[in-house]
Order: sequence, then C-alpha cells, then structure tokens
Amino acid sequence: MIRRHPPIRVFLLALTMCAGVALAKTPEEVAPQTTAEAKKADTAKETGMDVERKAMAAAASGDVASARNGFDALVKSQPNRLDYRHRLAAMNALSGKPKAAEASAAVAVALRPDFRAGKRLAITSRGWRDARTPSRVPGVNDVRIALGEGRVRTAARWADEAIGSAASTVDRGALHREHARALLALGQNEAAQDALKKAGAHGETDASMWFEMGESALQLGTREAARFYFEMAAEVGGANNTIAERARAKAKALRASGNP
Repeated sequence: MIRRHPPIRVFLLALTMCAGVALAKTPEEVAPQTTAEAKKADTAKETGMDVERKAMAAAASGDVASARNGFDALVKSQPNRLDYRHRLAAMNALSGKPKAAEASAAVAVALRPDFRAGKRLAITSRGWRDARTPSRVPGVNDVRIALGEGRVRTAARWADEAIGSAASTVDRGALHREHARALLALGQNEAAQDALKKAGAHGETDASMWFEMGESALQLGTREAARFYFEMAAEVGGANNTIAERARAKAKALRASGNP
C-alpha cells in the first residue's frame, strides 16, 4: 500500500492502463502445429485473453492485488511480452514491493532497451526501495512507519532485529510492543501475546497494552485470561478513557457469557 506518494500512484496506474497502446508487443516464436495442437493453443489463447481482461479490469477498479496476480500469471505464460512485464512492474510498485517492481521493469527494458517508461519505473522503484530500507539497524520509528504503511511483515522483521540492539529498557519495551502489533496483524496471536508480556516487563503497561493482551487471549480461546486483561485495561485507563470503556464492554460481555 502506497500511502505517502499519491502522485506516484496516479502515474503508475495511468502508465499501466495505457501500456497496451504505447508498447510494442514482442512476438513469441511459433512452431508448426498439428490440428489438435492448434485447437489446444486456441483454447490457451482464449484463456490468456480472459486473464488479461480480468487483470485490466482489476487495475482499472483499483484492485491492485488481483491485477498483480493476473499479470504475474500472464508473464509466466508469455515471458517475452513487454506490456505484461511493464504492467506487472507497475502493480508490484503499487503493492508496496519496490524490489519486485524494479526487477520486472528491468526485464521489460532488457526486452526493449529504448523503452523509456520502463527505465523510469525501474529507477523510481530503486530509489523508493532504498528510501524504505534503513541503512542502519531500524528503530522504533522505522517500525511504526512500516506498520502505518501496511508493511506488516517488514515491521515484524525490523522490530525483531532491533530489540537486541536497543539502547535502553524503554526502547526495548516499545519495540516489543510494536512487534506485538505486527504479529497480531499477521494473526500470530500466541507470539503476539508473548511479545506483549515482554513489553509489559519493560514498562509498557498502559491501557491499550492490556487491551491488546485481551484481544490476543480471545483469539487464543483463553476467555478467562482475556477477561482479566480487559479488566486491567479498564482499571488502568480509568474514567473518560475510550480504550477503558471498550475494555469494560468486553469484560462485561465475557462475564455475561459465563466467565466468572
């Protein structure tokens, strides 16, 4: 997800949709075919045309993931198609995958060295990739930015890398906390709860931390523990606290469902 570069997003979408008009298609080498082979090839061609139609429609509607999957399938079936390579590069860029975008664009340029749009996309993707990868050990802010941009796996990896080199107990607590948030987003609830406990041991004991503990406990099916964590969130948050109010509601619902 590209949130902080709307001009690049608009540029890439426009580039993707017009690529079929502006780009020359590199023909595949065709060998003589039998009647059965020709019929099979016609069926495959029709299937490819259907995949292309769906991928183009997905790109036009903003469904980047479906469009990227479609163009990826088309590239695998017709690796010398310059327009498919270019569209796949654009969809990778829009999916927050600058390394993959650069690689796809580079192949497009290799197919046609005078392809300026491909060169621009490759250069843009390279710069974007470098800007998003810390040249040092990532810190709490790097992890938070990655989470805010939806790069959840990157955030989890960076947090894990940074914890061991954190300069202070406060930094380690914050990194464990952000690590837990990334793990929760990835559905790794047991690991997330462990990270939250470590965050608490390093001083992260506000209402939202207890609330997240409750949420992860619910996902793990430990409802009594979840109720306890929600009650702690309510107590720590006190009155007139949004998270505390949500925690009270959760705890009340759990008590009503049979938890003591």
